[in-house]
Amino acid sequence: MNSPTSSSRVSGFLIDWGRLKKYNESYGVIILIRRYKMPGYESSKQKGKQRGSGKPTAARIGERFASSIYRARSTIREIGLSNEWDFLVTLTVDGNKHNRTDLVDLQDKLAKWIKRYNTQHNIKIKYLIVPEKDAKGAWHFHGLLSGLPFDHLEEVDFFQNRVIFNWLEYAAEFGYARVEEINELKCVVTYLLKQAFPVR
Repeated sequence: MNSPTSSSRVSGFLIDWGRLKKYNESYGVIILIRRYKMPGYESSKQKGKQRGSGKPTAARIGERFASSIYRARSTIREIGLSNEWDFLVTLTVDGNKHNRTDLVDLQDKLAKWIKRYNTQHNIKIKYLIVPEKDAKGAWHFHGLLSGLPFDHLEEVDFFQNRVIFNWLEYAAEFGYARVEEINELKCVVTYLLKQAFPVR
């Protein structure tokens, strides 16, 4: 849910405009925008101006990339905080079973496997999964799950007052899965974002 805050209008722009984005009953974020162009408004400087046909500059490419990363982070945060989740998972891939360097292939196989798993067990696992590449170029996944029954898990460890599980059928198909219950959703979503977009 988005709710506008107070603002002023100057020549087709909203100045000091804000928006409240509510994820659920516990979490929300206030987005402040210093200058926002009104829909349908075109300044006199822009009228008649045509886009250049030259290649985009390195600076422009950098801006687009940064904007894309921002949108991806915002989407993950919104989905993560707007839904109910049961588990935080780290899904590894055994190199003897799959090519760990082919992300597109891994994502396709994982999505199809979960779809078959839901059908076979008559359940409905929902997931938010992001990839991470290690120093050797191999991919693994971090994510949030809901709908996975406890009896599909095996307790393997107890660490810092948390029970650590392995997802047995995932392990047989792909590799070890570290599964733990979620206590504080906001912290878990923040962790997920750090893994998906590490600071280099």
